Amino acid sequence: RQNMRLAQLTEAGVITGLTNLKQGRGLDVRPYALGRLGHDASGAPLIGHGDVGLDVNKNFTPSLAGTLTINTDFAETDVDARQVNLTRFSLFFPEKRTFFLQNAEIFQTTGQGQRGDQARGSDLLPFHSRRIGLTSEREPVPIIAGGKVTGRVGSWNVGVLDVQTNDFHQISSRNFFVARVARNLGRQSLVGALVTSGDPEAADARPLIGLDARYARSNLFGNRNFVAEGSVFRTFLDRAPGAGGLWAGTLRIDYPNDPLGINISFKDIGANFTPGLGFVPRRGIRKGNYNIDYFQRPGKGGIRHQHWELLTETIHDSQGRLLNWRIFTAPVNIRTESGEHIEWNYVPQYEFLDAPFRIRPNLVVPAGGYTMNRYRAEFNSATKRRFIVDLTLQYGEFYDGTRVETGVGIRYRPNVHVTLQLQLSRNDVDLPQGAFKTQIWQARADVGFSPNLNLSNTLQYDTDSRIAGLNSRVRWTIDPGNDLFVVVNLGVKHELDRWENAYDRVTAKVQYTFRF
Repeated sequence: RQNMRLAQLTEAGVITGLTNLKQGRGLDVRPYALGRLGHDASGAPLIGHGDVGLDVNKNFTPSLAGTLTINTDFAETDVDARQVNLTRFSLFFPEKRTFFLQNAEIFQTTGQGQRGDQARGSDLLPFHSRRIGLTSEREPVPIIAGGKVTGRVGSWNVGVLDVQTNDFHQISSRNFFVARVARNLGRQSLVGALVTSGDPEAADARPLIGLDARYARSNLFGNRNFVAEGSVFRTFLDRAPGAGGLWAGTLRIDYPNDPLGINISFKDIGANFTPGLGFVPRRGIRKGNYNIDYFQRPGKGGIRHQHWELLTETIHDSQGRLLNWRIFTAPVNIRTESGEHIEWNYVPQYEFLDAPFRIRPNLVVPAGGYTMNRYRAEFNSATKRRFIVDLTLQYGEFYDGTRVETGVGIRYRPNVHVTLQLQLSRNDVDLPQGAFKTQIWQARADVGFSPNLNLSNTLQYDTDSRIAGLNSRVRWTIDPGNDLFVVVNLGVKHELDRWENAYDRVTAKVQYTFRF
């Protein structure tokens, strides 16, 4: 039905007729060996540097699996997309490492990825696996060993994760523990609990406990979708056992249907809510989202559907003082029958700075309240085409000045084996205190020589770090489960009028799977 999302698996069919399937003992033993050349982050040579490790996977049942990793290495992981931060808060980077991505949804609580959140629900993540094995500067921290058990037992979804990291620079060895259990109620509802312990940047483990629940159905009023869900979390601080503001909670009511969709959500995050393994860029706030979507499918004029949106957001502090409001409107949002997308938005917003904001090393925005009228235009060509263009333009007031954001994306697929991409993101900011520009360039070239041999190249440059970085990865799948990776990481930094070497590493990694 049109009011069902593609990933709404409760509405999927049932596969039958599969017989004579055997998983053996369900045991995979995958050792790896690697060698590196080049220099590490401190400039020390890596000539002759090698390492070995082991991954063991065991399917206890068809729906419950365990994984053990020893001396884990993520050399083959794709690089992060560069970002420029023009806000007062930490940027969100998604998880990309295979060990943590496998069955990652087991550890997710209700309310993550809510509509209306600017970063897909990333303003309150009680557990974010990137906190394990990576510093705040995204440098890898050695993992001695880790293990997890994830899957389903009857009507229960269970996940347990434990990881031990090694000493790294000034960071001592740490242990991280996560446990999640959820009871399925009917086809779509559940109640669950989450426990985490460990903090990569503090001796205090900063544990978290939480409860969450979801009530959902797809047959309201006959064929309508409805979701109601909520959660509550508490953290603990050894250094301030009597401190308040250690709680956080969420509540969401969602009516995601066609043609009318309504979404209302609330978040309350205490001033001292500090989950050691979570991602919470802003504390001491109460946030509300009130959103309405309306679809129209005219079936003529070459228009597949029109989508009108009214998304509102308010943020208050714990005393009720207004800190932010934002209204996102889409008077024009059209998808054509050929797949092209055209959108224009009017986005008025307000932000209160209780302290001066250093937006650049030499530029400070004064404290005070700022009302800003912003505008946005977007065009996306159909993804079925060989040549794809994505264009965005955002412009308008920015604090007591102006800001123009330009985004250009070009993708070319000359054949099924090759994909070429070029992306540019640019900010032109003009403030009374001064003007500045930021740019991020990214170029990608992916080549699939065959189903078993792939080459991926990513070249990035941003004006903040002034580093041009190349990540090139070759993956040769000798047999299913047996792979050879060759990864090249090169970086040069623009200093004054010349380019200087920033880092250079070449890694070769081979892994072989023994299946029993």
